[in-house]
Amino acid sequence: MSLVAKKIHEVRIHKGYNKSQMARELGIVSQLYGQYESGEVQPKIKFYEKFEEKFDINLLSNEKLNFGTCEQCVEKERTINALHIAIESMQSNIKTLQMMVERNSDFISAEIKKKVG
Repeated sequence: MSLVAKKIHEVRIHKGYNKSQMARELGIVSQLYGQYESGEVQPKIKFYEKFEEKFDINLLSNEKLNFGTCEQCVEKERTINALHIAIESMQSNIKTLQMMVERNSDFISAEIKKKVG
């Protein structure tokens, strides 16, 4: 991982953002942000400018970031990942419940009509 990619990652973790949130903050799509953070793709100049404008951090300087210990970063990342898993699970459960309601809506309507008269 390049120094730039590492800094991008560290800032995201420090801010408590997931990759999608960070991409939105920077006005780019999540996939491209992920490629920048992994070092797979070298960012364009506009990205560096936007990053510095948003976070007051020059990604091209050789200065190391000092947000606290790496342990804190790792713990924040674990928490963020756990929250994402929980959200995905809840979204899946909501979809399942919606499908169950749709499948049973005729039956429910008939039962209500029987009770109401």
